[in-house]
Amino acid sequence: MPMKKLLKNVIILGVLLVVIFAALKTFGGETLNGVPNFKTYTSESYGFSFNYPKDLAVTEMREGSSSFITINDKSLTQGIQIMITPYGTDYGEITEAAIKNDIPDILIEEAKAVEPAPEEKGLAFTSNNEDFGGRSREIWFVHDGFLYQLSTYNSMAGSMEELFGSWKFK
Repeated sequence: MPMKKLLKNVIILGVLLVVIFAALKTFGGETLNGVPNFKTYTSESYGFSFNYPKDLAVTEMREGSSSFITINDKSLTQGIQIMITPYGTDYGEITEAAIKNDIPDILIEEAKAVEPAPEEKGLAFTSNNEDFGGRSREIWFVHDGFLYQLSTYNSMAGSMEELFGSWKFK
C-alpha cells in the first residue's frame, strides 16, 4: 500500500508541475513589467515613455507643428495613433464639455476620466473616427502645453488602455 500511495503522490506532483510550467509559458510574457514580450518606447522630445507588444512596430512622423506616433501590426491594418499638438498654456482639463465646445458634432460615448500624470485629467471615450473604420476608442489629455490624442480601432481598445496604463512622464 505505501508504494501505491507514493506512486499516486509522484503522479499528482508531476501533473502539478506540468500545469504550472504550461501556465508560466502561456501567461509569463503577457505583462508590461519588463517581461520580454514588450518593448519600451521613449520620446525624448516630449519626455514620456510607454510599453508596447514587441511584435508591433513604432513609427514617428512630423506634419507642421504636430507629431504622430503610430504603433502598428506588421500588416499595417491595425494600430494605435498618438497625435501630439501644441495646445497653449491656458488650458483646463479635457472634459466632454470642453471637447464638445471645440468640436460640437463629435460623438462621445462611454466617457471616463483618466489621469495621465498626477493632478492632470483627460478623457477616454468611444467615438466615430472615420480613420479607424467608424467606431474608435480615444484617450485625450493635455500635458505641458501639448494636446495628446490617442486613437485606435474599437477592437484594439484593450491594447490602447494597456499602453496608456504603462505611460510615464519624466
